[in-house]
Amino acid sequence: MQVIVLGRQDRNVQHIEQAARSALAAAGMEAAVTTSADPDVVAAHRPARTPALVVDGRVVLEGCVPSAEEVRDLLGLGSA
Repeated sequence: MQVIVLGRQDRNVQHIEQAARSALAAAGMEAAVTTSADPDVVAAHRPARTPALVVDGRVVLEGCVPSAEEVRDLLGLGSA
């Protein structure tokens, strides 16, 4: 699984990144979790707004800051 958090490096992006890392660790999964504010990377994924969460090349969230539980669900991990 590849996870990318798109958006300028602020507390919202950091929150989503940390929630994704925590959810994956709790599920015992290893995955590449990265962040990017690079306009070329953001444009390649075409989110309508940032922050955005991309899982395996698909934008699954854009323009809001989800709870940790919502991030787990977006990653397909359900409740841990």
